[in-house]
Amino acid sequence: MNVAETLLAAGPGDAVPDMLPSRDEPGRLRGWLDAVIPPLVIFVFLVILWYAFAAYFNYKTLSVESQDINPAKWNHASLVERIRQSLTMSQPELPTPVQAIGDFLDKLRQPPNANGGLWVDLGWTGRVAVLGFLLGALIGVLLAVMFMSSRLLARSLLPYVVASQTIPIVALVPAIVVSIGLGLRSEVLISAYLAFYSITISTYKGLQSVQPLAFELMRSYAATPAQVFFKLRLPAALPYLFTGLKIGVAASLVGAIIAELPSGSPHGIGQSLVLASEYTDNVSLWSTMLAASVLGLVLFGAVVLCERLIIRWRVEPE
Repeated sequence: MNVAETLLAAGPGDAVPDMLPSRDEPGRLRGWLDAVIPPLVIFVFLVILWYAFAAYFNYKTLSVESQDINPAKWNHASLVERIRQSLTMSQPELPTPVQAIGDFLDKLRQPPNANGGLWVDLGWTGRVAVLGFLLGALIGVLLAVMFMSSRLLARSLLPYVVASQTIPIVALVPAIVVSIGLGLRSEVLISAYLAFYSITISTYKGLQSVQPLAFELMRSYAATPAQVFFKLRLPAALPYLFTGLKIGVAASLVGAIIAELPSGSPHGIGQSLVLASEYTDNVSLWSTMLAASVLGLVLFGAVVLCERLIIRWRVEPE
């Protein structure tokens, strides 16, 4: 007896057995595939593109060197052999993904307290980025609340907030270092400078996103301005706030790395990039950039985790 016959045979008071197939498992599998396959496809594409660029740039460098050292051997080599040699150079112009990731993993295997090691650099830059991010978030939220509470302040200060982002950070960093001095304070301030703008604009937009009918409902309950803010404006602004925080945490890391270049820091990712460039160690240069990307993903993931813990009422589309 199939499902239709069972339903027809059942009386009004009879319990109908659950014979319909469950769609939970296919839905979960489809959601998992939708979340994994697109990033995986992009990752494979980027790896192939990386190998193509590495082969191109290293081939040109190897061709010039071989023509100077042993042109006869190079001219008689096949194209496949030339490409293989260009992808296995010990000092490549552009390292392959295997070389960059291998050097990155080798640095991670070093003791965490090793002087000049990657763990020390990650901790140093991560501390500056986190402090700059927190300072930028505090400044951004305070400015957004000020703009929301007074239109005069918004009209007076908001243009200057926007204009502050038109100043090249490369020109601003030496001025901040000269004014404040070398050390942690100037690095944190530069990091906060890059982080606060997105947080300010996103939070200000979120505080203004409340529907007029919601205000009318709060007025009907004789709500005070503080109750309107904490029970209406702030919950409505949280998704916008976290959008700005996600952008700001990445900007704070960029600011921390840039601030290390002229500040004379003894450690940090920025200093490692400078040393790798000075010694033309391209493998170390790219592995350090990979480490900065991983650190950025960790900081971004921490913000996303906080968002999921705080905004539990937000309904995500299936």
